[in-house]
Amino acid sequence: MRALAILASHKQTGISGQMLAATTAGLTMDPAWEVETIYLADYQIGPDYPGHPNPVLRELEKKLLAADVWIISSPTYLGNMSGQLKNFFDCFRRRFYREDHTGRLFPGKFAGKRYVSLTSCYAGPIKNFIFRASNPPLEQVDKVLLDAGLVKVGEAVQTGTRKMKELPQAKVAELTKLGQEIANPHVKERWTLTVFRYIVLFFTIALVTLITMGLQTWLFSFLAVAATFWLSWAVFVVIFFAILSVSLHILTVMQHKFK
Repeated sequence: MRALAILASHKQTGISGQMLAATTAGLTMDPAWEVETIYLADYQIGPDYPGHPNPVLRELEKKLLAADVWIISSPTYLGNMSGQLKNFFDCFRRRFYREDHTGRLFPGKFAGKRYVSLTSCYAGPIKNFIFRASNPPLEQVDKVLLDAGLVKVGEAVQTGTRKMKELPQAKVAELTKLGQEIANPHVKERWTLTVFRYIVLFFTIALVTLITMGLQTWLFSFLAVAATFWLSWAVFVVIFFAILSVSLHILTVMQHKFK
């Protein structure tokens, strides 16, 4: 089995590079896996056109095709993925997708491969939790690769990197474990995640129902209105829908890791 580790950063030994190294270290604990690491800064990546092929893109394409898993690490720059990674994705557009006569894009030759996305950002964990500074690069990578038919198997974020020189040992351990999970995708049982989601859903509905009933009781008392069955039902549905919509929106927006 092969993994291709892709670093899209100006420094090979920076925090993003250390994140990549820790993840691949966990992966290679399984002797069945071998990893090749490439630094995008080492390649002259530019677009190719019909009749004018780019040998660099062909070389990278062979590496991508030979790998079972891609591990992509990029710092968060100005709320986005690095320019190196953006340029890499832009130049690989014709290889990631097939295009029909209307210009509609479909998954291409890389469909079915797995990937992991890593990012680091200056924002601390609390600030990142509130403002989600690390969300955009993760979402951008997902947009490109999920549309290309790849399957996401993990992600990780390191916050507070402004003056950081060494990756914290807790994060090294987390990323090493992530690498081991990539090597053995059955480490996490699917049913465990499913049960966890049902538990979260149950308590979410229970909490929203409690808040709705409280607001409903207060509203009828404040307006001095008699609570008939159909009026109670209508008010309950409106309040419940409003609160549940906001809750689901927050859960959807905050779906990525933040620390």
